[in-house]
Amino acid sequence: MRVVVDTNIIVSGYLGGALEGIIVAWKAGKFALVVSKAIADEYLKVLRRPKFKIERAEVDDFAALLLTASCINF
Repeated sequence: MRVVVDTNIIVSGYLGGALEGIIVAWKAGKFALVVSKAIADEYLKVLRRPKFKIERAEVDDFAALLLTASCINF
């Protein structure tokens, strides 16, 4: 299954909300995340906002996972 996920869902998942299960399912290979370069850039830009206090290493891990476990459409 291929899925496009809104940035708000990604952020909520990384903040430990109820939507964390979506991140977990993606990491477990339950679906392929489909992104464009613009969407990937938006994910990373928003996750790096200081107000979310997400560790840089966690954002870097997410970026690496985007490159390896996503269907990127340019």
